[in-house]
Amino acid sequence: MLILLGCMIIAMGSASTRLVSQANQSGPGYSCSTTEQFQRKGVHGWRFGGSPCPVLGACDSPLVRDDYLIDPSSPVRTLRLHFIVLAEDDGSDPAATVEDITQQMIDVNLDFLPYKIQFTATWEQVDDSQFRQVHSLNLDVMKSALAVNPSGQCNVYVTGFSGGLGTFPWDPDAMDVQGGIVIGDQYFGAGLHVLTHELGHNLGLWHTFHGITEVGSCSACYEGVGETDGDFTGDFCADTPPDPGFFGVCGDSPAVDDTCTGLPFTGTQTENFMSYGSSDGIACWMQFTPQQAARMHCWISSSLMGWIDCTGGEDCNGNGISDACDIADGTSVDDDGDGIPDECSQGCVSDYNDDGFVDGVDMGILLSNWGVSAPASSEFDLTGDGLVNGMDIGVLLWEWGPC
Repeated sequence: MLILLGCMIIAMGSASTRLVSQANQSGPGYSCSTTEQFQRKGVHGWRFGGSPCPVLGACDSPLVRDDYLIDPSSPVRTLRLHFIVLAEDDGSDPAATVEDITQQMIDVNLDFLPYKIQFTATWEQVDDSQFRQVHSLNLDVMKSALAVNPSGQCNVYVTGFSGGLGTFPWDPDAMDVQGGIVIGDQYFGAGLHVLTHELGHNLGLWHTFHGITEVGSCSACYEGVGETDGDFTGDFCADTPPDPGFFGVCGDSPAVDDTCTGLPFTGTQTENFMSYGSSDGIACWMQFTPQQAARMHCWISSSLMGWIDCTGGEDCNGNGISDACDIADGTSVDDDGDGIPDECSQGCVSDYNDDGFVDGVDMGILLSNWGVSAPASSEFDLTGDGLVNGMDIGVLLWEWGPC
């Protein structure tokens, strides 16, 4: 077995019919077996509150998830990938070229850019014919032999494989040698988005059709058309409508009804990266939803911080280490949970005249707005209780002095 090593760092900046539910559904050209693999492991979640469906981590709670909804102030998370490209024993027929990897990284980073997630990458070519064409039955052997630092990066195996396979972050193997992603070489390279789909799984996303075709028909986890519990069933995202699965075209849902509610599927997001609107990974896929993006950021923070690239991303204190890593390793404190080290906070909220000090001038400005209701005077309502009162003076006095 010969291994060739390379290094590449890329980060982009700037008439109605009836539907029969299936346990596993795929299009004729592409098959993702991430969910099937996880279900075979027999990992069970737990229920909290009135949740109808077992959860697998705190990020399955909409309250926790929504704390990670992205906005202009949200930090960019930069994660490390390591591509392991399989070739024959003599180095011939590599599953991907350097150009393929370069173009794939450009496309992946463009796909994730609106959601403040980016990736850097290294790569190696492994000359080992036994893994150049790999079957699901010997994936474990391949991963055990070839995995590189799985707790510090996401390994991506590019080889002869019939589809794609990711590893959910709640899977016990997520950060171990049996984790990572396997992707068939026919789905890898410029203009293809299958890697985006599989990375979605690794960052915490189910298929959008999970609540229809991958759970028990009409079960507690079933995401029926017309029901209002999309935050607690299916893919745990209420902004992804119930999805009947693959139907081969881009656009609205086909003329099929939900067998459990009798209502027709409408608004199916064939353009969603986690749908099966098209089988080739090109025609439809182009977006995630806000709640899907929040889930990914939540699962990164809760389970995947080992993959964070500390040389990329925001570095507000200029120490050469990303803000995310400063916070994760305790170098910086982030008491307000905004993803920005507290030492980089801009000024004091009570410094109304922006002179760098909270003093009597600011107290006078606050008192001149005494009793005024928010939001008309919301910048002076420091506690957010709808009034400018003694509670706000308490905040001002706490910040008294230089900012």
